[in-house]
Amino acid sequence: MPSAGPTDAPPEPPRLPVFIDRNSGGRLFKGLTEEAGIEVHLHDEQFRHKTEDPEWLARLGESGWLLVSGTMT
Repeated sequence: MPSAGPTDAPPEPPRLPVFIDRNSGGRLFKGLTEEAGIEVHLHDEQFRHKTEDPEWLARLGESGWLLVSGTMT
């Protein structure tokens, strides 16, 4: 009798941590995202207030975190 194929569901993709910049709802958005089981980091928890964009963007790029930004340029 032929097999119907695998019955196991595909594995869930990894949940990447999310980084929320200073313009994206901060703690409210962090709380909602964490409720969904996603690791969240706020700009002000990782960097000084006046850290220039090129510096924190470079470090963020090395981290592998997803960026949520409200900046429209």
